[in-house]
Amino acid sequence: METHRTVSVVTRLLLAATAVLLVACSDNGAPSDVAPETVTLADIDRASPLTGSEAKVDSLLLRYKVGDTFQYRAEQISTGGVDTAFMEQRSKHVYTKRVRSVRGDGSFEIGMRFDSIAIDVKAVNKRTGQVLQEQRYSSADSTQRSDPNYAQFSALIGEEVTIILRPNATIQEIGGVSSIVNKIIGDQKVDPAVRAQYARQIELAAYASFVEQEYLRFPVGGVDSAGNWSTMNKAPILGELFTASSTATYHIDGVKKVKGRRIADVSAKLAGTVSVGNVPKASPMRITMGKSEISGNGRTVVDVDQGFTISKTTELSTDLQAVLKNSATGQQQNIAQRTTMRTTVQLLR
Repeated sequence: METHRTVSVVTRLLLAATAVLLVACSDNGAPSDVAPETVTLADIDRASPLTGSEAKVDSLLLRYKVGDTFQYRAEQISTGGVDTAFMEQRSKHVYTKRVRSVRGDGSFEIGMRFDSIAIDVKAVNKRTGQVLQEQRYSSADSTQRSDPNYAQFSALIGEEVTIILRPNATIQEIGGVSSIVNKIIGDQKVDPAVRAQYARQIELAAYASFVEQEYLRFPVGGVDSAGNWSTMNKAPILGELFTASSTATYHIDGVKKVKGRRIADVSAKLAGTVSVGNVPKASPMRITMGKSEISGNGRTVVDVDQGFTISKTTELSTDLQAVLKNSATGQQQNIAQRTTMRTTVQLLR
């Protein structure tokens, strides 16, 4: 077992999994005559809260119309690491979504493309100060855009991928990433099974994660009379070696009318743990979990009538301890991971 590589993979996937834990049909599908007027946070702050029946929200669902177009900026900062390795990751993605159609089952066919990407990653040894890893990428840099070493980022720019969303803002399917895979692979001869694996990784890391970060998790049974609801979620990590379990509670803090639209301010709290998942019997790896805690909070400003996000901020912290042991070689690695992550999603237009 390559201990350092294993630990690095575990760290990255724990971060990815916890990032989506606090995330997340009555439309006839007629084309939208007028695009929704952009509502800013300053507009919302200036508006007065609604009262009585106008302030009551019974449910939250997506009610997109064909032709609706939204552009978002998603920024993420994560810090922390395993043992002596400390990593800081900063990213900024701008992407555009357009509603192509409303399907017969009420789901929405959405085209999603990345307009720009900026990544900054640096890992250092906390004891020695040695830089272990450093990477910077900006799609605005034409040299990097043409550099095959950054193909995993550049290949995403400008390509429109199909996302099928249910009215409750969960993903039904993702398709259309084959051209991205082709750009990343280039002229290499790749086994079809490996190509399919690449496609799945792109679907999850580059699209599913951003969709889930954008939306809050809508109430399955509706909103109670006090404006509350809760959701439970389980997410596999590193295949199924770990399982992250969480409960998120939501509360509608207030509703305002801005530019003719009802806007809800929703707060959220999350608590969860990570446990050992399904380790294949043939695998020599044995995992023992120690301390495990995930906590978080968030705020989402959402359009009540159509369900789209205006802004969303999520803060997550993890404190995890585990022991990885290779029964075949006797090698053992103690993992002590503390991380914090802040994600902001902002509607630009």
